[in-house]
Amino acid sequence: MITFYNKQKPASESLIGKYAFADGGMHYASYSAAIMVTREMGVSVEGLHLCRTIEDGVMVATEVDEHELKTMRKTSVACACDTLDEVNAIYRANFESRSLYQASIAAGKELFVALDGTEIQPSTTFENRTPKP
Repeated sequence: MITFYNKQKPASESLIGKYAFADGGMHYASYSAAIMVTREMGVSVEGLHLCRTIEDGVMVATEVDEHELKTMRKTSVACACDTLDEVNAIYRANFESRSLYQASIAAGKELFVALDGTEIQPSTTFENRTPKP
């Protein structure tokens, strides 16, 4: 199960054995720094880094790297899930989120390109409103 957390709703249950993500810190929604949590230490969690590869232009997690440990604050955990398939669903959503963000920027630029050479004539109609007393 994929569960999202934030500063107002931090993870309260044990994350041991789960895959945890931090907020990606991008302008678009993204999650990064996935680890498989192996130990909780007060306000922090420690876990094993995930080996990743690129398939069809999208990053996917393939396995746990038994040699690389990473620590993150428990309040930094923005998402947790149970399986590698769920981890990869998050990675695919990251890719889609970035694509939507880039498309919105391109669409915004097109709005201004469409205005290039446009001349706006002043309105000749009077504003119809009631004057203030």
